[in-house]
Amino acid sequence: MVTALCLFLSILNTTNKELPKKDTIPNTEIIVIGTIHSPTLNYSAEALLDILKKVNPQVILYECDSSAFPDSFQLLGFWRKGQEGMAVVEFQSVSPGCVLRPYDIEGRDKFYKKHNYFKLEKDVLEKINQAYNDGKTNGNVQLYYGLSAVLMDIKGSFSQESPRVINSGAYDYLVSSEKHYVNEGFKTIIDSIPELHQYKDFWKLDCDFWIKRNDTMVNNIIHFSKEFSGKRIVVMCGCEHRYYLVGKLKEKQKDNNFALREYWELE
Repeated sequence: MVTALCLFLSILNTTNKELPKKDTIPNTEIIVIGTIHSPTLNYSAEALLDILKKVNPQVILYECDSSAFPDSFQLLGFWRKGQEGMAVVEFQSVSPGCVLRPYDIEGRDKFYKKHNYFKLEKDVLEKINQAYNDGKTNGNVQLYYGLSAVLMDIKGSFSQESPRVINSGAYDYLVSSEKHYVNEGFKTIIDSIPELHQYKDFWKLDCDFWIKRNDTMVNNIIHFSKEFSGKRIVVMCGCEHRYYLVGKLKEKQKDNNFALREYWELE
């Protein structure tokens, strides 16, 4: 575990080095900030607020759909209590001109409720773990499970680190790898064990929705980059989304005339 962590940390300062020259940067800037939804010792609401103050965005895109603030573009009570919500509300109190907008897929929470999403996800992960412990896995199935478990453990350790680590190329690569082995690997496990076949449709739904949701987020970010052309836009997202959003936005920044930046470039 320590060795793996050291490996990822060792490449922390070798990622995201190819930055555009300042005189070629478009006026519209997008800064994706990966967050931890629950506070940790190294990543609190205060730490996130400090980042926002240093970056000083004119627009913040918040990881929710329009139901979070349907009329006034101000966060409703529930959304104000989380780590990101507390930081945004406090930032707007000192920077009242900052605009807040939702960019998540519409109907996200209704989708989760309709498909009993979180219970089924918990059930299938427990059943896969039990199948492994009972010796019902072998060959490639064991390999997928082992790699997934190791990567999830490392990701869990990383989640206790500072915002700078969580917003690094190393962490993005780690989450991308973990998502691949969990999504594709667990599909192989479910297909290979008869007792798990009842979860085939759900696991496909889970994986497909992950892609659809992230692609929608990217499209919405690009939409707002055009609506707020010339502004500095912060995109706040759970850290597991960051690798996907950053990767897709890098591909699209030239054609859509925005510059993708890192918050720590602007401190």
